[in-house]
Amino acid sequence: MKIIYIKSLPTLILILGILSSNHLTGQSTCDSLPEYRAFDFWVGEWDVYLNDEKIAESTISHTSGNCGIIENYRPLNRAGGNSISYYDPAAKKWKQDWVTVGQVSHYVEPDDYTEGDMQLIARHHTKEGDPFLLRMIYYADEVNNTVRQLMDRSDNEGKTWKTIFDGLYKAKTSENKSSGQAESTIRQIQKDFVNGWKTMDEEKIMALMDKNARLHPDGINPITGNADIREYWFPKDGSKTIINEYNTEILSLNILDTLAVSTQKSMLDWTYEKDTIRFSRLQKGIGSMIYKKQPDNSWKIWRSIWMNLSMEKK
Repeated sequence: MKIIYIKSLPTLILILGILSSNHLTGQSTCDSLPEYRAFDFWVGEWDVYLNDEKIAESTISHTSGNCGIIENYRPLNRAGGNSISYYDPAAKKWKQDWVTVGQVSHYVEPDDYTEGDMQLIARHHTKEGDPFLLRMIYYADEVNNTVRQLMDRSDNEGKTWKTIFDGLYKAKTSENKSSGQAESTIRQIQKDFVNGWKTMDEEKIMALMDKNARLHPDGINPITGNADIREYWFPKDGSKTIINEYNTEILSLNILDTLAVSTQKSMLDWTYEKDTIRFSRLQKGIGSMIYKKQPDNSWKIWRSIWMNLSMEKK
């Protein structure tokens, strides 16, 4: 676990003071001061798009008596991050602290700017020690209920800038909120499925399957029903299967009312043992899963289809 230390006691005291003001009285002066409301356009539930493709979901909410703004940024296929943004009355600037795997950024609002509804700039250094700047520009579009987030980089102290990210936050409607919840649930099922195999947890895996589930393994006839699937995956013949490594990556996921379809690639490293027989394989493939919504609104795996792209002896 990585621990991040705040080395400056005055900075810590300042942040705590900003976010904790008037908590003893249960009132907040931040609600009535316009400078604290300058970033409110970013608060909400969002789907994040890059080049018209959804890449993440983000929840942005007020915190500490509406004196700060917290972001929970959740990319679809990689680790996410969190930020806290707040107005510093001493500096008369907005600031933002962003934390993700392997990176911590401290953004500060520049003295003056004409582009965007909010700008924040952070100073970084390359591995070689060369300085560079990152600039975030936010454009609010109240008509279309979107926020454009532009990230620029400068290697010459802000003389010139190059855009490295141009994303669009689209506000979730009641319909896509429901779709987003289903998507999160299905992605969790996929994770539970993989983790169940890693630990060879028979009951955990079978609990994810619809009662009328069907498997379509590569090269053999379909297997229908939980009893036959259990026998195929977990035979009681004295054999033992060891999962050395198992990774999957969802390539696409579509929600269709009471059905959802995912396509994923996988890498499976496994060993089979029975009596004096022992062999290992490294298996790479691509497959699809169809998930079915249950009467209690949960989701279960209804169909599983896979095709081996390679099978290597170890």
